Parts: sequence; structure tokens; C-alpha cells
Amino acid sequence: MTTPAAPRARLPRVVVLLGLTSLLTDASSEMILPLIPSLVLGTLGGGAWMVGLIEGVADALSAVLKLVFGRLSDRWRTRKPFALAGYALSTMVRPLVALASSPWHIVLVRAVDRVGKGVRSAPRDALIADSVEASDQPRAFAFHRQMDHTGAIVGPLLASGLLALGLSAPRAIVFAWIPGALAVLALSFVREPATPVALEGGPRLVDGALPPALLRLLLAVGLFSVGALGDLFVLVRARELGLVDALLPLVWVVLHVAKVVAAGAVARANVAARRYLALAWLVVAAGVALLCVPHGAVVWLAAVVLGLGHGAREPLERALVGAAARADEKGRAFGLYHLVTGLCALPAGIVVGVAWDRLGAMTAMSVSLVTALVAIGALQLRSPRSP
Repeated sequence: MTTPAAPRARLPRVVVLLGLTSLLTDASSEMILPLIPSLVLGTLGGGAWMVGLIEGVADALSAVLKLVFGRLSDRWRTRKPFALAGYALSTMVRPLVALASSPWHIVLVRAVDRVGKGVRSAPRDALIADSVEASDQPRAFAFHRQMDHTGAIVGPLLASGLLALGLSAPRAIVFAWIPGALAVLALSFVREPATPVALEGGPRLVDGALPPALLRLLLAVGLFSVGALGDLFVLVRARELGLVDALLPLVWVVLHVAKVVAAGAVARANVAARRYLALAWLVVAAGVALLCVPHGAVVWLAAVVLGLGHGAREPLERALVGAAARADEKGRAFGLYHLVTGLCALPAGIVVGVAWDRLGAMTAMSVSLVTALVAIGALQLRSPRSP
């Protein structure tokens, strides 16, 4: 007779509150983001390369700041003040998209919004890692990503509801400050652990030297990110294949419902992060391949597959980073992770966007697909231990 497995402990209060904060923040952001491709390509007369530039510049700028503030949170031995300042800044500037009269205005607003993300992300991820045992980090990060993607479902639905009530798009966008302000309020109740749960980790990051496990992981993640097809390009492809603008927020919702499902599966399962990360990347590659099919109906299936892949890979990548770094240097480790993914997003967004405009969607997605497959091979050569 087998003994039933002991129930898993509840996630710490700090992880739950950070999840709620991300849910509300993403609801605020996603009230605006799905409207950007139509705004840029239609009302403001930009091209697909401008969509890539908007996200690439925003992510690259925030990536540098993530490393800086991740290191500062290690040095000052505090995480919450950085997270609070970052969320507050994004909440204040995000609704200014409503005032845009050219694509460059959106670039500027998104850049400042991402400055806030740059300030908060690495300290927040380090705070999550500080609060749980290494073996429980996949579940903690999966829960956090699940809440984040839930916000990405709620946001477009709120925006659609406001538009259905007769509000103009700019006025609906202004309402995005409400969930953002509630996110800052939720974060104010977070209490940092006096001492991190896990006191041991990988080798120290001395004089810029990286632990080999972390270096191998970052190289593979960087390869994957160089050719990554941003979520906004799913909407660009949907629009190109004839879906009306009114359906684009629903495509966005489908994409993020799939992310919630995948993150929830990671949170419930006691998975080995390294083993399943390659599978998650392979699912992303399959989603990109589906987007190559020139039929509008396939976009919905591609959104599901891409959402499943991205929803699983994000918590797994973060769990591996947390496991590869010492407890007193997790802020820097997560800063490096975000630096790699963010800096790779700039050339990725521009290259994919320019290829899309000049050579067609098929060429752009082929570049993304090949790069993802190369990254999967690099991850399998030699990777860090699973947490």
C-alpha cells in the first residue's frame, strides 16, 4: 500500500501579492497594447518595421536598467523599493498613448513605460526567488506568470467593454491608470523576507565572471531571443490575412488564455525546468510555423500554440536562472537574464519587421523559426542542472 504524497505547501504571501500586482499591471498595459498595431499601421501610417521598433526599443532600454537595478537591489539588500518605483512610473505614463499623433510618440511613451519595467523586474524576480526554496521556484514563477497573463486577458476585455459603452479609443486608454494604481496599492502590502529562504546557490559572480551553468543558459536564451517573433506580430499577421480590427483584441485574449493554461500546468507539475524548456521552445517554433499558413482561420490555432509555448518557457527560464545564482546575487543574475533577452529583442524586432515589409511575412517567420531551432540545439548541448 503506497503512502499518499504530502500536500504541497501554499505559496508565500509575498509571491501571491506580487502575482496580484502583475495581474493588475498587465490588465492596465493590455488595455492599450493590442490597439497599437492598428494605430501604427492604420491611423498613424507606419509600417510593420515600426511595430518591431516600438517593442524592440522598449525592451532594449528596459533590459539595461534591469541589470543596473538588479545589482543595486543586491548591493542595498532590498527589493521592494525598486519594484514599487518601477510599477508607479509605468502606471503614470502608460495612458499617454492616448495623446499620440505619430508613431514616434508611441515609441517615446512605450520607452518610458519600459523604464519602469527596467527598474522593477529584476528586483521583483529576485524577491520571488528569495521567498521560496530552489525546488519550488518553477511553481512560484509559473504562478507569477499565470497571474501576469491573466491580466493580459482582463485588459483587452475591459477595453472592449469601454468601447462598447461608446467611449472613444483615447478615452478608453485613459482608464488604464485605474488597474495600474491598484497594482501599486497591492505591492505596498508586500513584506520582504528578513533572510532569503535559500542561502546557497551557484558560484559567485566575481569581477563579471559568470557561473558556467548561468553562462550556458544565457547563451541559449540569447539565441532564442534573437529570432523571437513578438506577440504584436501575431496581430500584424492576423490583420494581413484579413481579420478585421474588431477581432484583434480577441486574438490577443486567445494568446494569453493559452499562456495562463501553460503556466498553470507548470505550476501544478513538479517539472524539471531544463528538460521541459527545450520542449516549450519547440512548441513556440511550431506556432511560428503555423503562422506561415496563409489562411486567417489558422491564426487562431497559431495563437493557441504560441501561447502554450511562451506560457511554459517563461517560468522555466526564470527558475533556471534562480537555481544557477547565489542567493545574495540573484538580483544581478535576473538582471543579466533580462539584459540578454531585452537587448536581443531590439535587433529581433527590427530585423523581423524590415524583413516583413521588404521580403514578406514568410521570410520573416522563416528567420524566426530557424533561430528557434538553433537555440534548442544549443540548449541541449550542455545546460545547467534542473532546480
